[in-house]
Amino acid sequence: MVGGTTSYGNEPERQALGFPRREHKPRKFKAGQLVVARLYDNNTTGNTLNELRFQLFAKSLSKHRFNLASLPPTESAARGHSLRTYHQVQTWYGKRASDVPESA
Repeated sequence: MVGGTTSYGNEPERQALGFPRREHKPRKFKAGQLVVARLYDNNTTGNTLNELRFQLFAKSLSKHRFNLASLPPTESAARGHSLRTYHQVQTWYGKRASDVPESA
């Protein structure tokens, strides 16, 4: 499990591993964002990925050296990554390209 137990339970991780149904596209993006948010902050409280990015940026300003790569991706970048991950998983399952959505 990524990041330990939080109020989200195992739902994001379960969805991130399979994305079993096409009709749940918004849920798959939300699950992907929750997984990414947990990688950067285990105590995330359901804020958006962009809000978490800003919070971590504001916290990092107090440090002597700032590393932009330490921030989580934007929601848009995470959405693109979720689509690529979905496509890869569907490829592993043997789905044809016409069965895999190009975007949500």
